[in-house]
Amino acid sequence: MKNLFFSTLSATVAILLFSILGFSEKKEKALNNFEAPIGSIVVWPGPQATIPKGWLLCNGDKISRTRYPELCQVILDYWAPISGLNNDSHKLPDLQGMFLRGANNRRTDNYSDPDKEGRIPSGNGASNEVGSFQLDEIKNHTHSFSKPLGPSPVAQCGNCAGVMHGKFEDTRTSAVGGNESRPKNAYVNYIIKAE
Repeated sequence: MKNLFFSTLSATVAILLFSILGFSEKKEKALNNFEAPIGSIVVWPGPQATIPKGWLLCNGDKISRTRYPELCQVILDYWAPISGLNNDSHKLPDLQGMFLRGANNRRTDNYSDPDKEGRIPSGNGASNEVGSFQLDEIKNHTHSFSKPLGPSPVAQCGNCAGVMHGKFEDTRTSAVGGNESRPKNAYVNYIIKAE
C-alpha cells in the first residue's frame, strides 16, 4: 500500500510539473532519450545494430570534419593524427576491448598512475593525456621459497627442537595463469555522441 501511494504521488508530481512548465515534443524527446553533449562517451548495452541515431561506435573509424564538425572540435587529434585532404579526417576513439581509466593529469597521491609518463599516445598528444593507451602488466613481485636438498636431519637440542638443518635450494614457483591479467568483466559497446 505504501509503495502504491509513493508511485501515485510521483506520477501526480510529474503531471503537475508538465502542467506548470508546459509539455512539448522536445521535452518528451528529452525525457525519452538521454541528451548529452557532443563527444560524450557512454556505455551501450546492445549490439552495434541498435546504436541510436546521432551516436557512433568508438571503433577508430575515420570521420569527416565536414560531416561531424562539432565532434571533431572536441576530439581534435588526441586519438590519432588529423589527416586527409585539408586535414579533414579525424579518427574516433578505438575503445574496443579496452577498460577506461581516468586521465591522471596532475594527480600525485597513492591513487595516481605510476606509469603515466610511459603511456602510449595514439595521436599527437602526450603520454599523460586523453587518448593515450597502456599495455597490460602485472605489478612487479616475486614468489620464492627455499626447499631442502635431500633428507635433512631434524635438530634435537634444548631450544631448537624441530628445526631443520642441512642444505637448501632457492627456487621459484611454476608459471600459472591465463593470457592476460584482468578483473571480472562484461562486454559492452562504448559509443560517442556525434550529433
